Amino acid sequence: NTIADACADGTAGTYHSDESNDRVVVSTLDGGNFSEGDTVEIAATVWAWTTPAQDTLDLFYAADATNPSWTLITSITPSTAGQQTLTAQYTLPSGGLQAVRAQFRYQSDNSSCSAGTYNDRDDVVFAVETAGGCTINADCDNGLFCDGSETCNTGTGVCESGTAVACGDGVSCTDDSCNEATDSCDNTANNGNCDNGLFCDGSETCDAVNDCQAGTAPNCDDGVSCTVDSCNEGADSCNNAPDNGACDNGQFCDGSETCNVTLGCQTGSDPCSGSACDEGADICLECTINADCDNGLYCDGAEICNAGTCEAGAPPTCDDGAFCNGTETCNEGTDSCNVGSNPCAGDQTCNETTDICEGGASDPVIWMSFRSNTAVPGVGTVTDEDIVSYDEGSGTWALEFDGSDVGLGSLEISGMAILPSGNLLLSFTAAGTVGGIAVDDSDIVEFTPTSLGATTAGTFSLYFDGSDVALTSNGEDVDGIALAADGRLIISSLGGFSGSGASGADEDMFIFTGTLGAATSGSFAQLFDGSDVALNNSGGEDVDAIALTTGGNLLFSTVGTFAVTGVSGEDEDIVEFAGTFGSATSGTFSMRQDLSALGIVAGEDIGSLHIVE
Repeated sequence: NTIADACADGTAGTYHSDESNDRVVVSTLDGGNFSEGDTVEIAATVWAWTTPAQDTLDLFYAADATNPSWTLITSITPSTAGQQTLTAQYTLPSGGLQAVRAQFRYQSDNSSCSAGTYNDRDDVVFAVETAGGCTINADCDNGLFCDGSETCNTGTGVCESGTAVACGDGVSCTDDSCNEATDSCDNTANNGNCDNGLFCDGSETCDAVNDCQAGTAPNCDDGVSCTVDSCNEGADSCNNAPDNGACDNGQFCDGSETCNVTLGCQTGSDPCSGSACDEGADICLECTINADCDNGLYCDGAEICNAGTCEAGAPPTCDDGAFCNGTETCNEGTDSCNVGSNPCAGDQTCNETTDICEGGASDPVIWMSFRSNTAVPGVGTVTDEDIVSYDEGSGTWALEFDGSDVGLGSLEISGMAILPSGNLLLSFTAAGTVGGIAVDDSDIVEFTPTSLGATTAGTFSLYFDGSDVALTSNGEDVDGIALAADGRLIISSLGGFSGSGASGADEDMFIFTGTLGAATSGSFAQLFDGSDVALNNSGGEDVDAIALTTGGNLLFSTVGTFAVTGVSGEDEDIVEFAGTFGSATSGTFSMRQDLSALGIVAGEDIGSLHIVE
């Protein structure tokens, strides 16, 4: 600021970015009072712009501060950018009330009120002891209100400073200051001095007389009866959370009432979708009489209503127990049973005692198991320890092996082949005990039947011990078995394979040469490299069932969706491969059987395969 605001600062610039006067100090060199003829030092603290060579500090003095006429003392260019203190000395002229001006400017001239939008200037007024000294207080008056009334020490003739005006009003929230322009104190109420930083107790205010006053808490009530209203201090807002429990009328049969934050409680909907509702038991009743349950179908029996719940009926028994007159079926159209037909080919003889078609040239029959409970046409539902067959000539299904009859109820068949003797080779998805033999999922057992079909009986022995030939990891579980023309064992694995002599992935197959039985020894060689023929190592194209035809073609199924050259399908399909085997596999694919077209529900994964020709 300048005396009487006679020279205003520039209109542009930012504090401590552009040119700024921070402080101006005038002091004697000996620390004594100002006296005419003394050498004094001016120390101006300034803030220089980023290019300090374009900034200049001008220092002026005026012998009479009441009617100043400014004389240039010196001009100084700062050496660096940023805050710094620049000094100069001069000799005090005659005069009882003198002034110093510090003008910090950008590029303009060194006149005492140089024009420039970034220029900043300040005046300092101070009393100086004159040679004659003072005689009365008026001789010492500097004309300023806020620094108090100066007095004259008549004994020494020296002026003494006054006591600054005390503007404090005793109210903590007012901003107290002295107003030189009005020669009075300003006590301005400042609400910010009362703010406790909390939202939920309202906005505090400053009363110039009574000090800080508490605020009024915000009203969070939204007028909706079922919301829980609260103040959220963290978010500086109100929360109105819906509470469905506030709307619950305790009735089950009219549904669950809900709270809408705008509309309030909303009625529920019928939980029983039009059927009977029991309010006492809080349940929906499926039926009250048997007729409510009747699905109009004959072949699944007569449904009944039991304590409000429909229960399935017992299907009519159509099976006459005779093999040779075929499989009887239920005829929904006539509400009766259809008689079966001779299961054997025209040139075969049916043996009722053994339930076997004998003699004649029969069509290929594919034996298989499934990974889960599966409905098989003409057989019924089979489980994962059973084996069924499909006659490709007659298009009929038959149960060949009932695993529950021989203690396999807790195990799932993962691989299967038939030896020339008629004995079965079986592997399982998990470790267990079979016929008194402890087996792992990398082992293969031999089953010697005394009877097959609906009444399966026989004995088990260990055929192949996988751990003897380095099949020890979870990925090396046997999930496919086949027999080469020379009788050697062929296997596929659940995951990555690293047996004695060979390694590969779950779409590959390996042939074993060596000694079988409880002390298995020998080595593997890669028979089929699935990656060579577009079977990749994804989960869906893991080969999990294999068989070889008498012509040397490979039959296989995958654990999920597959796509190879010319053929794509699902896990219930059987694909035939004809070509060159070994580490450089090549050939062509064709669809052998799509079981979803033969009465098997899509997605029923085939677990094992064997073909009888």
